[in-house]
Amino acid sequence: MTLVLSALQRMPLPQGSNVAILGGAGGGSVTMTDSAEREGLKVPRLSPETIRALEAFIPLEGSSLKNPLDILPALASKENLMKLFTLLRDDPNVDALIFNMPIHFLVKGMGRAAANKFLQLTTQAQQILEKPMLVVIEGARTVESEIIRQEAEDWYHEAGMATFPTFELAARVMHKLNEYRDYLVSI
Repeated sequence: MTLVLSALQRMPLPQGSNVAILGGAGGGSVTMTDSAEREGLKVPRLSPETIRALEAFIPLEGSSLKNPLDILPALASKENLMKLFTLLRDDPNVDALIFNMPIHFLVKGMGRAAANKFLQLTTQAQQILEKPMLVVIEGARTVESEIIRQEAEDWYHEAGMATFPTFELAARVMHKLNEYRDYLVSI
């Protein structure tokens, strides 16, 4: 219940149950899609216009332009990240975004400064999205990783964004927000 209230305070209600999923790779994306659908969400194919536009700047090798989107390495540039969020904003098949933020891998692979810059970019991109964005920052295995996870969570909360410790909880909260929107429409 606390996570639902936190989400209500930090983001607009979704206009439907169609979610785009960003993050993960291969099997992780399949698991996230299954979890979303178990929670009553839909993971639709992106519109043909969105897919064509993505193909123009996302290398196809090692990426998936279908929903879920396995394109994180291509989003290291501000320009690409902003293009993606603009496309998701304009895609009629997308009501919200669930973003699996791989903060541990970013810090390990790019360093803390680069990971912090990516946090800044995602908060800017979220403003472009104009749709609910649920950020998943999964638990850590080490004390250092937990400190980094908590800092990322604090960063997003200060930016007015909702975060979740697991993808399953994010999907469940998204479903509850849809139920609440349906209730408001019915009264």
